[in-house]
Amino acid sequence: MAADANEGETLSCLAQGSSESCTSPGESAYGSAASVCELSLVLNRLDLDVHVLALSCVDEDAAAGFARLEAAGVSVTRLPIRTPSGWMRPQPAYRIGDIARIRKALQQLRPDLVHCHESLGLAAVHASGRGRTVPTVATIHGATGKNPLYEALFRWLCAGVDARIVLTQRDLRSSEASGDSAVLLRNAVDPAWWAAAHEAAADLRAELGIPREALVIGLVGRLSPEKGGEPFLHAYARSQALRGAQVHVLVAGAGPRERRLRALCDRLGITPTVHFTGRCRDMPRVYRTVDLVALPSRRETQPMVLLEALACGVPVVATAAGEVPVMLANGAGTVFPIGGLHEMISGIESLIASKEQRDTLSRRGRSRVESAYSVVDLARDIVERVYEPLLP
Repeated sequence: MAADANEGETLSCLAQGSSESCTSPGESAYGSAASVCELSLVLNRLDLDVHVLALSCVDEDAAAGFARLEAAGVSVTRLPIRTPSGWMRPQPAYRIGDIARIRKALQQLRPDLVHCHESLGLAAVHASGRGRTVPTVATIHGATGKNPLYEALFRWLCAGVDARIVLTQRDLRSSEASGDSAVLLRNAVDPAWWAAAHEAAADLRAELGIPREALVIGLVGRLSPEKGGEPFLHAYARSQALRGAQVHVLVAGAGPRERRLRALCDRLGITPTVHFTGRCRDMPRVYRTVDLVALPSRRETQPMVLLEALACGVPVVATAAGEVPVMLANGAGTVFPIGGLHEMISGIESLIASKEQRDTLSRRGRSRVESAYSVVDLARDIVERVYEPLLP
């Protein structure tokens, strides 16, 4: 079946949502899940028959997530998966049931093409035997500090796919060195949707007890070690300029380091000016609340948080992790060396003191995401360069 969207023909394909956080744009979508949602919305508009298989932890709110996809008419099947506790050994054995459920869903859907973003989906494809007859695409979102065995397993599973999409030059070089072909693409968002949602959103200041006159730095994303939240909070606590200017910090997200970060704030005496939202259900409200977003990560690929913030006109400061310097090229944001927290805090102090600088970054950021990171361009690239060559 042809997959030429320009001619209005139809391709039945399945995009597997992340098992870490399966929520739609605007609803606490981390990384690969946000990418799946943004891409699926546009593929659906290109006359492709898209079905999203959304994997979500059983302890998450089953009613939350992917609402924007469903409202747009994208078919979504929600599959609950388990989160093994630390004492469960061997942990991979506790995934057998999850893989079986995904395999059954694949057999019922009978897709013409499967596009996976996590290891569970790839494992189910292999287990079902359909990987040999149904073209399979995998997006390698890159190592972001997960268990090395997980990363090794995912890359091993990727060895059996028909096409690979990578998001960093490093992963492209790695694929080429191992003799595997890969396509380097950019993550993307719908800039118009995010700008409109940001404009219509009400901020969170009253709910969180943040003074109206305060300037707010946003730390947005999964609360895990590689995101650099702890060293950033240490640096914030040491900054007399930020503390003296009554600058607050909004920590938006959830993850394994949340309890540790809260305890650190208590020890540093900054709890009154650091606010935790937990898992966010309405990201435009977060971006409406903050005056700038800081990304002090040690490892990244192409963080969706940066694209969302830029589309909302929120100034961004970030470390040079992964493809961040490319994303913030042409003055779209301010980039600092990985681990350069002193330099980052100094840069933030300068931005806090100058609304003119913040406005300039806001304009440049919006221009950058509109010109180089539009999801419409990404969807067409994927169809033409990845999907079409795999189909008769």
